[in-house]
Amino acid sequence: MNFLENIESIEPKKALDLLQQRFEKNRVFFDKNLPHLGELLKENTKEFHLYIDSRGINIATNDGKILYPIENGKSTIFKISKKLSENLSTNPICKKIFNQKGVVRYNEPTIPITTKIVNEIVDNLEKNENFSNKSIYLGENNILPTLSVFGLTSGLQIEYIKRDYSYIHALFIYEPNIDFFIISNYFIDYEECYKKIGFDSFYLFVKGHTSLHVIKKFYASHLITNNYLRFEISTYEDKRIKDARDSFLNIQRQNTRGWGSIDDEMVGLKNRIKNIDPKNPKYPIFAKPLTLDYPICVVGNGPSLNELMPFIKENSDKMIIFSSGTALKPLKNYGIEPDFQIEIERRDHVASVLKEAPLGNTTLLAADIVDPSTLECAKKSLLFIRATSTSATMNKPKKIIEFSNPIVGNASVALALEISKNVLLCGLDVGFKGDGKQHAKGSYYDNTNDKSQEKIPTRGNFSSNIYTNSLFSLSREMFEHAIA
Repeated sequence: MNFLENIESIEPKKALDLLQQRFEKNRVFFDKNLPHLGELLKENTKEFHLYIDSRGINIATNDGKILYPIENGKSTIFKISKKLSENLSTNPICKKIFNQKGVVRYNEPTIPITTKIVNEIVDNLEKNENFSNKSIYLGENNILPTLSVFGLTSGLQIEYIKRDYSYIHALFIYEPNIDFFIISNYFIDYEECYKKIGFDSFYLFVKGHTSLHVIKKFYASHLITNNYLRFEISTYEDKRIKDARDSFLNIQRQNTRGWGSIDDEMVGLKNRIKNIDPKNPKYPIFAKPLTLDYPICVVGNGPSLNELMPFIKENSDKMIIFSSGTALKPLKNYGIEPDFQIEIERRDHVASVLKEAPLGNTTLLAADIVDPSTLECAKKSLLFIRATSTSATMNKPKKIIEFSNPIVGNASVALALEISKNVLLCGLDVGFKGDGKQHAKGSYYDNTNDKSQEKIPTRGNFSSNIYTNSLFSLSREMFEHAIA
């Protein structure tokens, strides 16, 4: 009999010997390979402890309450752990988190190459008898996709999962309570987990709050495959677990952003070739910025701009104003003349938006990949080389503007920080109130529904009912990198 069958079938008191042997094996393994976790195993539990009596194995509190209920005179630890771990693809306790709902056929005339490839993949999937948009097929060898576990309690469910699945793609365990981690060492063979899953695919995070850095590293280790599907199990509710689940969802959504399409890259590449002729340069290129002892006010089109207009207008003669994308029209409507209009969009609709604002005498500072019509609608246009585009390193540019993605506000801030250390941020909202709009009044978006369908809870500056989405979350991260 294996370990699981043994501890379930033999006399509870005799099972204690097996549990203690497993604990000792884990202690030796952690001391040698992950000493920071090995140190935790030297501590005594404070609130919860392993408990065994004639009714079986359990976990008890210091005041004698047991965590796993008793049914027919027996502990339910095995019954509950099996229920948590069995048939995860159809198990209602296990959440399935996709990067989108089901497999979607494209109908996008603006991205014909991508549309053709995606639709061919969908056609092939639908011919497969094992495929269904309503089910998850884990293959004949029972392959488990990315799994995140929030809260172990006993951890016995992990041992069942390890036994039942021949391959586990990636596993992240977060246990904020040290007692439960210590107790889990009686049940889980951690050395075997690391060997089966791999040190680069198994992340075990214990104590306190999760680290965003660790979660990002987990996703970076499986940059593509972690994008598609993640299973999630929680054994108990706790504020720290809720925060960790929100962080995981946020970073998973971030990880799906910014992949773009070959069609968009082709548009940008063709624009770049038209905009920059090394033999006959038409526009100056931002290459050797001077450091100015002068404030730059970067203006975005977030809803907070409505309240900041009086400040910007009152101080407009004391600072250089960078208008980001659709912030131009609200500024002009309020009688504010920006010094520079920043644009990064590849497509050809931008010129009409700028003319409507109107752009007037404002100098255009645009990415090298914008449509030529965008540059032609300005009285004076300058270019900058935007990082991460396909054409960024063509002709060995003297300067590439890093952290200028994913939205125009990021490009504006990155440019401003190249010139001055005195930068004011106005209207660069990367969060929104529950059902609030995402843009300022009087802008290009006035007559559109710009409420976000994707809402991820986040910490607000002035109130608690603040949400973000994957685009804003990625934008915020790029702001932080640029400032750092």
